[in-house]
Amino acid sequence: MGAALALTTTGLPLDANGDRDGGPFSWFNGYALLGGFAVAGFALLHALAFLALKTDGDVRHRARRWFVRLLPVLLLPLAGWAVSVQLLSGEAWTVAVLAVAVVAAAAAWLQARRGNEGRAFLAVGVFLLCGSASIFGAVFPVVLPSTIDPAFSLTISNASSSDYTLGLMSIVACVGLPLVIAYQAWTYWVFRRRVSASHIPEAHSFLPAVAAKAFTRND
Repeated sequence: MGAALALTTTGLPLDANGDRDGGPFSWFNGYALLGGFAVAGFALLHALAFLALKTDGDVRHRARRWFVRLLPVLLLPLAGWAVSVQLLSGEAWTVAVLAVAVVAAAAAWLQARRGNEGRAFLAVGVFLLCGSASIFGAVFPVVLPSTIDPAFSLTISNASSSDYTLGLMSIVACVGLPLVIAYQAWTYWVFRRRVSASHIPEAHSFLPAVAAKAFTRND
């Protein structure tokens, strides 16, 4: 997924028909590797932030400690991807948004060191939001650049669906998106409390439901 996202911002060898030129691995390059490491690294960092926020006891302390240790390393590929895009097609406002993302990353590291897991988690979210905006804002309105000729690039105009399809999907999004946000908010509220080892029940023996049913029939 990271490789695919990176290539949508750095380009593929597309010809005049919008077809990819070259062999099956013509997509494989340094940008693809950078994007892959960027998404994997951020996913791991985000998981550590969430563990530190939602657990207590030893797991909480270990997650926060590894978050502080690994943040500079895990965010480095994503920072490299963002800087590469800025050098290729960045503008003043996208560079400014990227600077905000850097400040958010520093704030996340500092808040985690202080034991403020909630603020650290929020700062990581700000980093992702601003970092993504700087990357994809820099290439707008191109959705897939062509490394052969910029004139062959796919844009939001020549790659979009029909007006009918866009209108129908807009209606679906207006109905579905609030529902998704609502049930995500509800599940987060239900599981809002921290989990610790004390919540894990003691080991005990039990009779599987299938075996219990068979035992009852035999009786």
